[in-house]
Amino acid sequence: MAPDAIGIPGTLFLFQDRVRITAGRFVSSHPRLFERGAKSTLPEHRLDAVAKVSGKRGKRYLMREHLLEIGGSALDYLTEITHRRPGAWIAEVERLHDLLQQHGADALREALGRAVAGQTFGAEYVRHYLFHPEPAERQEVLPL
Repeated sequence: MAPDAIGIPGTLFLFQDRVRITAGRFVSSHPRLFERGAKSTLPEHRLDAVAKVSGKRGKRYLMREHLLEIGGSALDYLTEITHRRPGAWIAEVERLHDLLQQHGADALREALGRAVAGQTFGAEYVRHYLFHPEPAERQEVLPL
């Protein structure tokens, strides 16, 4: 939900493929997720939440939390980047958060996974993986 909806009682409408939440004048619709512990945050809500948090430290913490929500590869990546680039990890989190906003959680999750697997740590590598996705496996087509 939008950050301004915090503390307002709401109603959850659960559909087969989506979830709609209403809280006062706020309405939000998300795809329905079935994985345990999965979270869905709309990009505009993510951006609004960062804008509402006061202080640089609070903004960075929230950006890091948004990155961690996308899954295990994000935790592995952020752990490595913190140790490998101790003086630059803050800028890395900000750049990764921008990539999350631009490309979405699924694309960033895959790019972070490729970065961890290739031991390439830096937002520049993740950005490269986002713009150069792995080619799909070639499937042999048999004539009928």
